[in-house]
Amino acid sequence: MPDRERSQLLFIKINRAVDKLAKKPTPDNVHGFRTAARRLETVLQAAAPDQHRKLLKRLGRWRRRAGALRDVDVQIKALHSLKIPEEPQRKSELMSALLDQRARRELKLLDAFDKDARRRLRKRLNKAEEDAGAIQQSTAESLEKARQMFRELAKQQSAMSEDAVHEYRLRCKRIRYLAELSDSPEAKALIADLVRIQDVTGDWRDWQILTASAETQFPNSGRSALLTALRNITQAKFREAVRVCSGVRDEVLGQQTQGPPRKAASSVRAERAAAANA
Repeated sequence: MPDRERSQLLFIKINRAVDKLAKKPTPDNVHGFRTAARRLETVLQAAAPDQHRKLLKRLGRWRRRAGALRDVDVQIKALHSLKIPEEPQRKSELMSALLDQRARRELKLLDAFDKDARRRLRKRLNKAEEDAGAIQQSTAESLEKARQMFRELAKQQSAMSEDAVHEYRLRCKRIRYLAELSDSPEAKALIADLVRIQDVTGDWRDWQILTASAETQFPNSGRSALLTALRNITQAKFREAVRVCSGVRDEVLGQQTQGPPRKAASSVRAERAAAANA
């Protein structure tokens, strides 16, 4: 896809996402808006942050508001998937509290994201789209920027604490969105590893915030089977996130010390599978 079409697609997606969110803030529409906003923010920040400062500020504000709603959506989904026979009443109480919280946050989002707010946001989006030269230049350089950002992240986060895993979760999203602007095989290999990190760290984060909500809902629960199950799942998800983040990090740092870059693990697996099926 030509660079100009790729940059235009970013604006098409964010405008569609705004319409869907304003019409009906379902979990899918909330997630779609946040993803489209973060993708455009990532490119604008890499291309011309000063030039589009006001747009970035508006996008960030609405993405965070939608994020507050998204946090509840992922907790509801995680709790719904939890299958334990003990303490059904507590689970029902927690689900009810989360549904009430979602209703309040949805109303707050819609009240703030009114017609006038959407008009101001679209005005900034249209202005940025008309001046897309810097974005197209950023698209051409996206893979190298993504690689550099990932190398810096790998060097900075040596000890895999909860804060470090959380940092991987946040920064790998932005790195992935930059890499996705390239169609090259190298970009696809990098993206595959970034998606693995994003999946496991996001899964851990969902259960972590659900556990925190349950602890707030039942502060004096003692030996609660529900809380025990949530804490055990969260710890297991954290260990898996550490394993994946550490593995990819070690591979990236190993590439720097062993000369020519190796292919990403996901790319190697794909080639082996193709050879076996030939």
